[in-house]
Parts: sequence; structure tokens; C-alpha cells
Amino acid sequence: MVNWVVPHERFKEETDALAAKLADGPPIAYAQAKRAINAGLLVDLARGLENEIAGQMVCLDSEDKQEGVKAWKERRPPRFKGR
Repeated sequence: MVNWVVPHERFKEETDALAAKLADGPPIAYAQAKRAINAGLLVDLARGLENEIAGQMVCLDSEDKQEGVKAWKERRPPRFKGR
């Protein structure tokens, strides 16, 4: 799957920008998404949905979720801490 294509001479610049964006993102949500995707390859739909619900509950109970909502209300970038 391809999300976008960039000219060869901009490849490093674009990948560095993407890496920085991901590094600033919500680590708990990324971890839960990765778990759900990996587990989803091995289970049926019902179990996959249960895994997704469990991951969402972890995210909803996190400090990062509170920070994300607060940052959105204050119209500023969030500062996630992985808690």
C-alpha cells in the first residue's frame, strides 16, 4: 500500500518529517493499535473487536488521552508522555 510518493531528492526530508511526527504522537495509542493489528491476523472478527475494545479502554484511561483533549481545547500541540 502506498500513501504518497515523493521525488527521490526529497525522500530523506520527507521520511525525517514523518519520523518526527510519529515520535511526537501518542505512544500508548500506537502500541494498542499495533497489538490489535497483529492479533487481528490470528483471530476471528468477534475476538478482534474484543481486542479493539480492550485497547480503547487502555487509551481512555491514560493521562495521554487527558493531555490530548486538553491540548485540543487549548488549540496547541499535545505533549504525550506515554502514561
